[in-house]
Amino acid sequence: MRGDFHIGMLRSPVTLCNPLMVPDPSGPGMLTTFVDQRQIYSSIEPVSMVPFLLGQQTDLNQITHRVTCRWQDFEVANKFAQIFRDRYRPDGSTYTEVYKIHRVLEVEGRQRFLEIEVELLRLI
Repeated sequence: MRGDFHIGMLRSPVTLCNPLMVPDPSGPGMLTTFVDQRQIYSSIEPVSMVPFLLGQQTDLNQITHRVTCRWQDFEVANKFAQIFRDRYRPDGSTYTEVYKIHRVLEVEGRQRFLEIEVELLRLI
């Protein structure tokens, strides 16, 4: 984390959640529902987008972004598996970025911020 980081930089609303696979009542497949949702404000910064943009994701655990948010208990923060962020296009339409959480780290040992290392999975 940069030394000049301050609370006003947490401007992106994101949703932390856990995907849960359930049987599809209308057929032989599975449906994904999301449980334990929590909305927080964060700062999302790209770390490395090269493998995602080239479509050559050779390392399945490639960290592409760093999410910084206010302190959450580790027990709470570690139970979430994905992050969703809604974005707006210039024409006014929206799309959603889906991130997979890899690691949750405490910043500077002060219980003020958390740094979450994530991988951009897809755009919906």
